[in-house]
Parts: sequence; structure tokens; C-alpha cells
Amino acid sequence: MTTAVDILIVGAGTTGLTLALQAHDHGARVRVVERRTEPFRPSRALILHPRTLEVLRPLGVTDELLELADTAPTAHLHLGSHVVEARLADLDLPDTAFPHLSLLRQMDVERVLTGALAERGVTVERGTDLLTARDDGSSARAVLRSRDGIEEIRCPFVVGCDGPASTVRSCAGIGWHGRPYAEEVVLADLEIDGMPGRTGASCAEVFAGRQGLLFLFPLGEQATWRLLATRPSAGAAGQDFGEPGPSVPRAELQHLLSDAGMPARIERLAWSARVPLQCRLARRFRRGRLFLAGDAAHAYSPATGQGMNAGIQDAVNLGWKLGFAVSRFSGEPADRTEAGKGDADTLLASYDRERRSAAHRRLILTHAAFWAEASTGRVPSWLRAVAAPLVAPVIPAVLDRRRPVAEVVRLISQLRV
Repeated sequence: MTTAVDILIVGAGTTGLTLALQAHDHGARVRVVERRTEPFRPSRALILHPRTLEVLRPLGVTDELLELADTAPTAHLHLGSHVVEARLADLDLPDTAFPHLSLLRQMDVERVLTGALAERGVTVERGTDLLTARDDGSSARAVLRSRDGIEEIRCPFVVGCDGPASTVRSCAGIGWHGRPYAEEVVLADLEIDGMPGRTGASCAEVFAGRQGLLFLFPLGEQATWRLLATRPSAGAAGQDFGEPGPSVPRAELQHLLSDAGMPARIERLAWSARVPLQCRLARRFRRGRLFLAGDAAHAYSPATGQGMNAGIQDAVNLGWKLGFAVSRFSGEPADRTEAGKGDADTLLASYDRERRSAAHRRLILTHAAFWAEASTGRVPSWLRAVAAPLVAPVIPAVLDRRRPVAEVVRLISQLRV
């Protein structure tokens, strides 16, 4: 039985790593376990929003993240025969130090956060599975399995940052309502011959068509280009939602490019995967001493780039509250009063109240945006294939008015939360 830890964090994605940093910086002893044996996995998230950079700044990682990011991204929007350039730097956001969108791979974010934890003496324990977790009233208990065998741990709190198939959520008996999407995402790293000559090193290409959207980002991890496309789901039986599944044949990827009207040929396919999607929300983010954060608490479509950002914002909200609660439940004798515990419990209850309502609003936003981006219904298909090209000539004038663009970024970045 191990007890020399205050918070057991299950999952070492961006949510778990941020939570560990935040709680550690507020005095808690943290332990991070991760079932994956290797740190690398293909990045599914590519955007850091202004609000996320704000909440990360006190942890001392923002400067390093910005050194790796493209903070002046440009996108070419292909709408029928029209190409519209959108610049997303120096937005009209005077109330934030980060008035821009930042393109940055999820794996780079995880690498920076892992390094910051290592500097604090905290190492991620890879190849360690959580088998069970429960609240026994006076503490939380968890059973872990690693190459060294089975270990039981007792600590004040356990936090599940372990994704949509969360073991912590299952052990806590917390409901998970929502539904799968009829559409899926295709991811691939490619070398492409015949890209438009105007494309710059940091420019994304976005194609809209009846079958959905296709994005090409110069952010591939095993090749120059990362392809992200939406299409009707080919069936997701037995797959983990939100996780890369079976590979996609090269001919299918070439067909996606051709369908988008792109006169380019795939020279090399480094990696590809289908990703089944769902929209779901946990019925609560806490049961006693067991907590949920990130994808364990909510699952969104990729529209507007919310997943990684939402998880990081969950973690920053919860981390300092757990650090405070640890001192009240197990700190100095003066703190271990019923009043002190009551204060801590009231504060911990605020996590569910604040972050679940934010997650619900975000779910509505992403669902509406994904309907417009990916649904193959008559109305959204018509909007992408017919209406968008018709209004394309006036889009540059709208984009030149920085205020409307900034208000959209303010909304998707959660700057008003």
C-alpha cells in the first residue's frame, strides 16, 4: 500500500500533464501514470487558443510553446473556383496578451509540459494501467498494474484524464450521455506533388465540398503535410472513439483530394487513420474523491479545435483547488478542522459547477459547427458547395474588418468563460 502521494493523475496527455503542473505548483505531491509505453502518438489537435495560453502562462511554459508555434497562421479557403486568404494574426483582442491563434502540434505541447514536470522532479510512469479506483470515505484507493506487478495506492484524490473510455469514470459510476456521429475524420501524413505555388511554409489549405471539409496543414510529423478530412463514417464497430483506427488506402486519400478539386498527387503516404467521432458529456465531473477532466469528462467533434484546449482549461481550474484541498484534508493540524474541510469541499464542488456548464456550451458550439462542416445532409451540403462559393467574393471585405473575426475567435477560445 503506497500513500506518499496526494493526487493520482491517470493519463499523461495535455490534460493530465497540465493538472500535474498546476497541482504541484500549489503544493500537492502528484503522481502521473500512463498506460501507453511510448510518448509518441499522432497529434489529433493542432491549435492553441488565446485563453489556453493565458491559463498556461503561470506555469512557466508559454514562452517555450510560442517558440514552437506558428502565431501568424494563414489559410487559403477554396470555395468552388474562388480562393480566399484568411490571416489570423494580430486580432482585435485588446484584453488578452495572445491576440492570435497558434498552430502547434499536440505532441509538441505534451513534450513541453512533460519537460516542465521533469524540472520539478515529477516523472511520468509509462506502461502503468489503472485497474480500479474507489472512494472509501476517508481516502481514494486505486489499484495499478505495471511491469513490476500489482500495486495498491491510497491518496486523498484520483483524477481521470484517461480519455473517452475512462476507467476512472467507469469506476466512479458516472453516466456518459450523447451519441456517435454519422461522420468520421480521416488523418494522414503525406508528401504531395502539385501543391499551389502560392502556398507558403506556414499556410493551411482548406477545401469545402458537398462531402465535407478537407484541411492540409504543413504540420505533419512523419511527412510535410497533415491531412484532415471529414466524410461519412465507414463504420466504427469495435473502435475507440476519438482514437486513430484502421489505416486508409492511398487510393481513398487521393480520391478525397480529387473530390476537393485539388490537382495534386500523393507522392508518399507516411501514415493514415480513420477516427470515429462522438459528442458526449459526463453527467457529473466528480463523485467524492474521484474527478474527471478533459476527454474523460467530455467528447467533442474536432470543429473549432476545442478538445485539447478544453482539457487544459479543466486542468488549470481543478489543479489549484485540489492543492488547496490537500492542505485542508491532510495538512497542518490547524487546517484539519471540520470548517477547513467544509471550505475545501465547497471549493471542490465549484469545479463541476464551473467546468461542466462551460463544457455543455462548448458541446453546443462544436455540434453546430461540425454540422456545417461535415454533415452530408441537403442543407449543409448546399451551404458548402453552392452558397459558400456565391458569397466568396465578399468574404475578403468581411475578413478585413478585424472586429467580427476577433469576436468569433473570442467565442471559440472561451475568453468569456
